[in-house]
Amino acid sequence: MLALLALAAFFAGVIDSIVGGGGLITVPVFLIILGPNASAIGSNKVAAVFSQLAAAYVYWREYGNQQHADDSTSKAQLIARAFISTSLGAAIGALTAPQLPTWFFRWFIIVIAPLILTLVLSRGLWRTDRVRTSRPGLATVATFFAGLYDGVAGPGGGTLMFLSLFAVGGVPAGYAISTGKFANLGSALTSLIFYQVQGQVRWDLGLTAGIPIAFGAYLGAHASTQWIKKDQTKDRASQIARAALVVVTVLLMVRMLLS
Repeated sequence: MLALLALAAFFAGVIDSIVGGGGLITVPVFLIILGPNASAIGSNKVAAVFSQLAAAYVYWREYGNQQHADDSTSKAQLIARAFISTSLGAAIGALTAPQLPTWFFRWFIIVIAPLILTLVLSRGLWRTDRVRTSRPGLATVATFFAGLYDGVAGPGGGTLMFLSLFAVGGVPAGYAISTGKFANLGSALTSLIFYQVQGQVRWDLGLTAGIPIAFGAYLGAHASTQWIKKDQTKDRASQIARAALVVVTVLLMVRMLLS
């Protein structure tokens, strides 16, 4: 099971570094090992922090000092707003999760997985060729609720943060993907702190997943930035991530239904 966790974590890091969704791969493994409870979600936050740190480092190195093409908002300002809003949402979610009955996590994922699958398959949300209008207020609200969801459960939280910025907030695709990593870092770090305070973190399992997921995230983020440098659209990265997320989400629903 530890070998499976490490392998799943590496694959999750690669996928998560592009448009999120790594939790759809790692959370089921934690649920198998620890059962459907808050401890599984809390332990997964260790891996999530490692993944977001690795991806955020690569994206900041490449795009940290750039500005939006459509306004004067700096990347640092965009990151700060997303980081704070998701952190607040995640804090509320992490405080709520341990109070929920164990059956909630199983049925919550059974219900939420098809909704995430719908978002992944919605081609209109992933289009990169249309003119986008910046809506920072809506982006802040949407990322708050994405952080709230991430604090309670987590699978697909990174994808929701990307969509909150890209589809709701009108943030250009490249900015949305990279900024989403920092938003997810805020959510994961805040959630981990609150889960740890409540004694809901298995650090041995979290670190077993943390190292390979960081390596995978670094490789995935590096590949993503190389596609951007070559003036390729994000469609290729999105297609790869969406295909993987479809398979993983379906497997997650089957696993939860048969458990």
